Amino acid sequence: MKKLVDTLLPRRKIYLCLLVLGTVLLGSSAAQVSQPDREFSAKVLMRMAKEKSGVGARVYVKQGDVYLDFPDLVNKRHIPFWFLSNGVVASVKAATDENFNPGPTNPLVAGIFLRFHPTNADRFCQEFRSYSLAIMKAQPDGLSDEALRNLQKPESFPCEQTGHESVAGRDCATFRVAGFILGQEEWMTISLDPKLATILQVRVSPPQGLIVLLDAIEEGPQSADLFVLPPDHVTLLDPNKPAGVAPE
Repeated sequence: MKKLVDTLLPRRKIYLCLLVLGTVLLGSSAAQVSQPDREFSAKVLMRMAKEKSGVGARVYVKQGDVYLDFPDLVNKRHIPFWFLSNGVVASVKAATDENFNPGPTNPLVAGIFLRFHPTNADRFCQEFRSYSLAIMKAQPDGLSDEALRNLQKPESFPCEQTGHESVAGRDCATFRVAGFILGQEEWMTISLDPKLATILQVRVSPPQGLIVLLDAIEEGPQSADLFVLPPDHVTLLDPNKPAGVAPE
């Protein structure tokens, strides 16, 4: 598993390690109630703010399931990733190949934000806090019980709505969130589309950090076949098996 994580996580993005490991995606307290329907596809762009170009992938979303068609730019191929509503994160065997190079960005980072499916934009901070705490609890070497209790306090997880902005031509509510899962000095600015119940843009530690942006959004039914794992898939992380399933 360590070899797999090292392959998927460029060393210069080590500050995102907790996010990547957290893609067990147990969901949040919002997962216990009915989320708004959502079915759409979009282009997801990922780049470092200091860089002029990044990686563009196509993402398909059906309720809580996410299929990400991620390009391996170095080896000129595409690597599918699945983030399923039951918490399973999987990919094809090619994703465990030592030659797989996602470049400066990472498909698992995009998946964790896309998987977040809030029930109510007015409760974004509460639901995102619960989602983040569920991620922290899932860490193999996670925080102590006392530390987790402290993080449940609102003052330990600063989050505020800062206004509205247009992202991909859609009206989004904007939030400034303390990234305690990234380190106490990190911040994220997040743009949430209430209609899609989806985060459309994330800026990590602006203005110099990672940017994840959804664009070219096409609403409508998505084929159920997109979210069925193929026979040659590898389970990267599984909430029922905390250590994940080791690739063959």
